Amino acid sequence: MRTVRRKATLKRNAKGIANLIPFKKNDPRINRNGPPKLPPEVKALKNLTTEKFITDFNDLLVKSHRELWDIAYSVDEPILRVYVARCLVQGKMHGDYFMLNMMLDRLIGKVVQPITTPPKEPLIVRIDGIDAKL
Repeated sequence: MRTVRRKATLKRNAKGIANLIPFKKNDPRINRNGPPKLPPEVKALKNLTTEKFITDFNDLLVKSHRELWDIAYSVDEPILRVYVARCLVQGKMHGDYFMLNMMLDRLIGKVVQPITTPPKEPLIVRIDGIDAKL
C-alpha cells in the first residue's frame, strides 16, 4: 500500500514539473511593479484597527479578572476585544503567559537582545618550544 501511494505521488509530481514553464525575457507573467498599492481608505482602516487594538489592549491590561471574564464571554462586545480578553483569561487560568507575551511583543515590540562577543585575541600555538600566533 505504501509503495503504491509513493508511486502515485511521484507520478503526480512528475506531471506538475512537466507543466512548469520557465520565465523568459519580457514575460508578461513577471510582476515588475510589485503588488498593487493599497487604496488610501484600506490603509486608513488598517491604521484604525492597529490603534483600536492598542487602546483596547491597554484598557484590558488594567482590568480585574472578573471584568475580563465578563468581557471575554460577552455577546455585545466587539470581536477583537472579546478575543484579546479571552486570551488573557485563558492564559491566567492555565498559567500560560505565552499569549500575553506575544501580544505585548505586538504592542510594544520585541525586546532587543544584543549579542556580545569577547574581543578577538590572537591564538597562540606552542609547538616544541616555538610560539606561533595565528
